Amino acid sequence: MRLRKKHFAIPEMAENPYVFFNGQENKGKWKEVFGNDNPIYLEIGAGKGTFTIESAKLNKNINYIMVDIETNALIYATRKILDEELTNVRAMPINAENILDYFDENELDRIYINFCNPWPKLRHKKRRLTYPRFLEKYKL
Repeated sequence: MRLRKKHFAIPEMAENPYVFFNGQENKGKWKEVFGNDNPIYLEIGAGKGTFTIESAKLNKNINYIMVDIETNALIYATRKILDEELTNVRAMPINAENILDYFDENELDRIYINFCNPWPKLRHKKRRLTYPRFLEKYKL
């Protein structure tokens, strides 16, 4: 599914206190960002955020971080964080390629990859979020 360009997405997300454009600054400090010692779950390729938002509503004792490179979809997720008043969710518009720049070893308790871009052509297999090179990064 291709989304149309949302010119308002980045400026609107920049106003949201739960969105981090410079998440590298929080590497090793995510417990402090959330203000508690609850487990931290990460969803890579969150899109519009339905999975994370619904999980966060059911599990207030778990902190969630959702990342997606596509700001045209992530804007909807960040709106839901505010609408639902979910203090246990954060979002970052980043490329999963650089995931090690954002999290320390053993900082995350669980990682979800629910709807990653399949990159169906064989020549694109190295771009898939489930390619072995990416899986090694997720072992943090």
